[in-house]
Amino acid sequence: MRKKIGFLIRRIAGSILDMDDTTVPYEQLEILNDFLSKHQFDLNQADLNILMRELKRKHMVDSISIIDTNGELVISSEGNGKKEASLASYLMGYIDSELATPESVLIKGNNSWFMVFPFNDQTYIIRAQASLSNTELKALARELESFKVGNSG
Repeated sequence: MRKKIGFLIRRIAGSILDMDDTTVPYEQLEILNDFLSKHQFDLNQADLNILMRELKRKHMVDSISIIDTNGELVISSEGNGKKEASLASYLMGYIDSELATPESVLIKGNNSWFMVFPFNDQTYIIRAQASLSNTELKALARELESFKVGNSG
């Protein structure tokens, strides 16, 4: 009897904890739209470092790093992304092999968020004071990808 009650409680708790409460963050979108309407961002840059600086301002993040499929650092806005690159590569590899392929991984630290997400053939590492939604993370990645496309050949 005790086993049955324990099983029932675990099943109920599992279904409650597994509920998807994903909603569109309308309040956050309003704040971002207001911010974007008051500032100009020059994203038509010939230099990737200048573009990354503009994207940091636009998306209000502290750093942006990109690693390739081998875990090698492609570029870092702070120039010191090797440690983050190896940590992100290990973290994504572990999660992918043990749990599931993640859309993004968000880790709350003492003073900032550490966000890692795959996009196309690269993994992006973002540090910021507040977490970004998957939509915001993908928008940032698309803007960087458009630089590569616009400057390739």
